Amino acid sequence: MKHTKTLAFMVCAFFLTLGLAQAAKTMPLGDINGHPYYEEITDIHFRGIVEGYADGTYRPRNSINRAELTKIIIEAVYTGAEIQQFLSVASIFPFRDVSGDAWFSDYVYMAAGKGIVEGYDDRTFKPSNTVNFAESSKIMAKSFGLEMGPESEVWYVTYVEAMRKVGALPPSYKAPEQLVTRGEMAYMVAKILWHQEGYAMGAYHTEKSDLDLNDGKAKLLFFYATWCPKCQANQKKLISWYKEGEYAISTYRLDYDREIALKEQFSISAQDTFILLDETGEEVDRFQFPSEEKLKGALESGA
Repeated sequence: MKHTKTLAFMVCAFFLTLGLAQAAKTMPLGDINGHPYYEEITDIHFRGIVEGYADGTYRPRNSINRAELTKIIIEAVYTGAEIQQFLSVASIFPFRDVSGDAWFSDYVYMAAGKGIVEGYDDRTFKPSNTVNFAESSKIMAKSFGLEMGPESEVWYVTYVEAMRKVGALPPSYKAPEQLVTRGEMAYMVAKILWHQEGYAMGAYHTEKSDLDLNDGKAKLLFFYATWCPKCQANQKKLISWYKEGEYAISTYRLDYDREIALKEQFSISAQDTFILLDETGEEVDRFQFPSEEKLKGALESGA
């Protein structure tokens, strides 16, 4: 399924169903062209989940704080009527640093009442603190009701893994303590929504650390050599295809000259070799120096 076509249809319908004054607030953002998460940012922007700034920018590389993230996620999950209904019958004022007249107070109170946020031991929420991947994963996983495994000794592991399972950790993710940018936040929210709406979520991964052979998903392994012209050409095709639309499986680029253990595991003897694995991790196909038709067919095999 090509998500870009769905997105284009959604954008057209959005402008047709809204008044011009409201539509003007959601005109395309002026600073996201060329950003790696352009499609995800555009998606949640046209859904009305984020609005951007008065100057028409989104500032995707800026960090995001706890108050901003909580507002965005609560508005993405609940309607305004649901928020007001909850607050009308709840008496939740758990944080001494969140006053009732703060612009974000309703969202923080709602999140606290739903058990999504807990705050700190000193009864503060610290709304201006920037958010890292561990914190944002917990807020998103609990808000969107993601399926989570057993609790871990390290509090954030369960939430980060829940995000990973639905493809909601961006390629730029390196560590749980890493601060989240506005662009990464958009990626995470969009990927969760696409997962819940049934969209395929394949991606082109260039980091070996993204690879989990036991995640229960079909995948394509690409043994890539920097000195190989055919490898370079196939990488260019893959990047273009994933950018233009979504595929049911992900491709993982693996360094042919360095990933010795994986080469031995899969008996790789030449560069530009592709291994197609099914959901159980079993090899179902392999090919070398593929034609464009063969390579694209492998991506579409899980559709």
